[in-house]
Amino acid sequence: MRTRIVFGVLIVLALVAMFWMDLYWGGYFICVVAMVVTGVALRELFAMAQKTELRPFTPTGIAFGAALLPYYLWSDALPGLLGPQAFVALIMAPLLGLIVVLMGQASTRREGLAPQLKNIAVTTFGVLYVALPMAFLVRTRFLDEGWDLVMLVIGVTKGSDVGAYFTGVIFGRHSLAPRISPNKTVEGAIGGVAASARVSRVMAYGMNIHTLIDRGILATISFGIVVGVASQAGDLTESLIKRATNTKDSGTMLPSFGGVLDLIDSFLIAAPVAYFVLAIFAKVTGQLGGK
Repeated sequence: MRTRIVFGVLIVLALVAMFWMDLYWGGYFICVVAMVVTGVALRELFAMAQKTELRPFTPTGIAFGAALLPYYLWSDALPGLLGPQAFVALIMAPLLGLIVVLMGQASTRREGLAPQLKNIAVTTFGVLYVALPMAFLVRTRFLDEGWDLVMLVIGVTKGSDVGAYFTGVIFGRHSLAPRISPNKTVEGAIGGVAASARVSRVMAYGMNIHTLIDRGILATISFGIVVGVASQAGDLTESLIKRATNTKDSGTMLPSFGGVLDLIDSFLIAAPVAYFVLAIFAKVTGQLGGK
């Protein structure tokens, strides 16, 4: 527990340092950090997949995943809400390109074509699962009040994690998903959502985030609830992957926390959900920002 606390403090200090660097670089520093995090998380995910019969195209998946962040960031067609044309052009086009590249690489592997369908699928899944959500977290930085919104998403997501853990330890009785994560409980899930709603309210009003508070206290609490639920869905998603690959932690880079993927798993569902909710609120209140 002491090691976990120490590294938890170090992670908080790293976020503070990232905040100042991000201010100096005008928002692009967070993109660089997210690219590194995405690359490491994808490497961990593909390493877990290799514990089964799968052989993902690791270098290609990491390269495409990292490149998606600046691609989505620098596109002028994505300042806020995605229309149908922007969605197809900006999100689907590079992913279709990835599949084409993977098919070309699959055709050169010696073990034949049949196993490559699974390998293409798991590589594409990794990019969708890790890189795309991280791109939405970076895009949140470029909404109006962007850095405050990023901190809000981080706070609400981790508030859900902490609330679920302690509520589960104290009050947990009924298993939430025994086949996926036996230690998670219904009581813990409820406590996590309640904690995320509370954190959302405290941070929104404490930091004077108009994107939320201009919509009223109900919107502020609702944001916390929605992101809290998405956060727990992200946690369960990685738990399923680890259970399927018979893995305890995604890596060993962070003592007492596991790997980078273990640290960001909650964000991988919460970040896109938070982005769309915040973009809707920002558009309604006339605060939607660009780059």
